[in-house]
Amino acid sequence: MTAEDLTIPVGKYDFVWATHDRDAPRSGTPEPPLVVMIHGFPGDSRSYGNVFGDLSAQIVKGGFHTLRFDLRGCGQSNKAAQFFTLKSAHEDCMSVLRWAEKLGYKRFYLIAEGLGATIAVTALTDVFRPRIAGMVFLWPILDMKQSWLATFPPMADKAREEGRDHIVLDNANVGFDFIREVENYNLAPLLGRITMPVMIHHGLADEKAPPIQMEILRLEAGTDRLEFVTYSGGGHGLKNAAFREQLLRETRDFLKKIR
Repeated sequence: MTAEDLTIPVGKYDFVWATHDRDAPRSGTPEPPLVVMIHGFPGDSRSYGNVFGDLSAQIVKGGFHTLRFDLRGCGQSNKAAQFFTLKSAHEDCMSVLRWAEKLGYKRFYLIAEGLGATIAVTALTDVFRPRIAGMVFLWPILDMKQSWLATFPPMADKAREEGRDHIVLDNANVGFDFIREVENYNLAPLLGRITMPVMIHHGLADEKAPPIQMEILRLEAGTDRLEFVTYSGGGHGLKNAAFREQLLRETRDFLKKIR
């Protein structure tokens, strides 16, 4: 497997940092499908014990290419964490997909963790949705108001009273623009765009993304091809070694099955 670190432009002046993993190309063969990995916030593409890196190693062996990247305001991409919003994250995803399209990729899969699941759903535009053949959600957050992110607005109110323009959480400065999205954004109208097969990995003891997030998918998704893999006692990030091994194995097998 070859791993190429690169930057992908977003607009005129910004960029996202990415790692493109693939086997050596074979002459005369079309590009295999590309699996795009979308992380949550706060965090970056190496969060949760580099789960994306571990997944990439498994997936490339199965004949896929992968791309994992840091959203602006995260990791090695430009902008400070305070800049991060759902709007900018959506723009980043669309820039990544257009970049991949120019490279010749025609079929895509998305793997998203945490809030990345919400961002992935916003990427199901009329142009790209028919070409996204499946998705995998890891501990997804699809309703921010029913997740740990709901604690952000009260923290912002206190910060405003103290004359600050952000809150600090997990060593990241979280801006008020994103916190307003937490209060006001409603993903439900877009969930019907999930018409492709989806696998969901979720710990039943997850306090940051409670299991109600899975029920939201059951009720609102536009597909009945939902495969739930639940972990009794599993917390956010499924850091237990046995859980992680199962996650890697079942994700690899799911992608092979729906390829």
